[in-house]
Order: sequence, then structure tokens, then C-alpha cells
Amino acid sequence: MIQPTINRILSIIILLSLSGILNAQTGITVKATASKNKILIGEHIELKLEADIPENEAIQFFSIDSLAHFDLIEKQKIDTTNTRNGTVLSQTIRITSFDSGHWVIPAFVLAEGIVTDSIPVDVGYSPFNPEQEYHDIKDVIDVTVEEKTPWWWYAAGGAALLLIIAFIYFLRKKQKPVETKPAIIIDPFAEAMKKLEQLKLNKPEAKQYYSVLVDIFREYIGAKKGIHSAKETTDELIQQLKDTGLDKTQSDKLAQALRLSDFVKFAKYKPALTDDQEVLKTIRDSIMVVQKMETTILPPGKN
Repeated sequence: MIQPTINRILSIIILLSLSGILNAQTGITVKATASKNKILIGEHIELKLEADIPENEAIQFFSIDSLAHFDLIEKQKIDTTNTRNGTVLSQTIRITSFDSGHWVIPAFVLAEGIVTDSIPVDVGYSPFNPEQEYHDIKDVIDVTVEEKTPWWWYAAGGAALLLIIAFIYFLRKKQKPVETKPAIIIDPFAEAMKKLEQLKLNKPEAKQYYSVLVDIFREYIGAKKGIHSAKETTDELIQQLKDTGLDKTQSDKLAQALRLSDFVKFAKYKPALTDDQEVLKTIRDSIMVVQKMETTILPPGKN
């Protein structure tokens, strides 16, 4: 029994040492902290993730969709701070748990060999005091029943209301109707394709270029699928896009394009020309796939 335990401890020490060596080689440091290590059922924990990335390293951050034994309540936006030595990314995630017991928030992996520490959390119920006296059941409280209004009052009120409505109707009927111009119906797909072509011809600087690209996609998917994501983070938008019918390959490419846009806008990442072309192509292809699914005509007898 003692020897397996010693071997396990030695393995953990070796893994932690290797992690430290890899972190030292890349210069990237990561950290995960929790506001509490002991909570009651349903109580909130503020989980904070940080990544300190040197100037010569690629910008990257954690992507978290779920945690075993914990529920994700709120994911705040990723904060970016530029330092003299590089970039610091941080994000606060509010979580809770409804499973009592001793659980561990696992280590988060940023890249191979770059991981955070795991965080133990105890989840329990409010302590029971056996010495506290039991409370007596309250006596029945008398309720005063108000006298109901006679039904004919309601009938008179309804008749008066009908007379007022009839008077307003006939009064408006005598007035000359105002001619209204027919509403212009905008095709979301045609509008998106037009904006993409204009963006390609009149390409602005990188930050504005990627912002406009993402806005075009958000406007189209909002009009076509009802996914209004102007105030949502990229990860929240990606989560909602799982219901659009995109296959896994196209969905993964779209998620990568949206995250790259975030790095350009918020982390001052300098994209290559090939990045600009690939992201535009991915946005266009994703819109065309969604449009094709929406406009597919079923054979006779299948509708």
C-alpha cells in the first residue's frame, strides 16, 4: 500500500517539474484562482483565469464550456492588458455547484505543458443545530372577505367601453386614409454578400477590417436565425451556432475565425495577409451554407 502511494507522489512531482520547465522555455505563465474553497449548495464562486504571454509568443487563451460537478453561471469578457514585456489576458467566470461533496476544479490547459493548478472545493449544506428549539405551527389567521361588486356594475362598464370604441371607429372611418409607402424588404443574404464584397475592395486597417467582418456575420445570423448576439461574447455566439446545422468542420473553422478576430481587435495580434483572406472566405462560406439550408426546396410530398 505504501509503495504505490510513493510512486504516485513521485509521478505528480515529475509532471509538475516538466510543466515548470516547459513554461520557462516559452515564458508563458498561467494561473487559476477561486474566491472560495468551501461553499454551501448553490453558493457562487468567482473563478479567475490569467495568462501572461511574452511579446514574442502567440496570443492564446482558455476555452471553457463546462466543468464536472459545477454549473457555469456567467462568463465575463476577456480583459487584455498590455505590459512592457507582453500581454496579460484574464477572465472571471462565476460558477456554482448543487452536488454536495469534495470536488476539484481541474487544471486548465493552455497549450502542451502549460497548465494551471487544480483547485479543491468543498460543497455542503447549512450546518444543523440539534440544540435549536423547534418552532410551533402558527395559528390560522382570519381573513376578511371584502364584499363583491354587483355584476351589473361590470355590465354597465362594458357597455360604456363598447360605445366609446364604436364612436372612435366611426370617427376614424370618416377621415381620409393616409397613403403609406410599402416597406422595403431587405434580403439578409444579398446584403451580407454585398458588404463582404465592399469590404474586400475597400479594405481598412486590420482592427476595423476584422470588426466589420464579425459584424456582417452577426447581422446576417441575427436576421436569418434570430440569434441576436451584439452584446454576447464570441464563446457565447459559438455555443448558439451549434443549433444552426453547420457541420463540425465548418463550425470549427468559423469558431477559429471568430476567435482570431478577437485577438486582432483586443490583443493587438498582427494577422498575415493569408489570415485576412482565410477569415473572409470562412465568413462567406458559413453564410452561404446557412443560406443554402434555409432555401433548400423539398421534393413533392415531403413538405
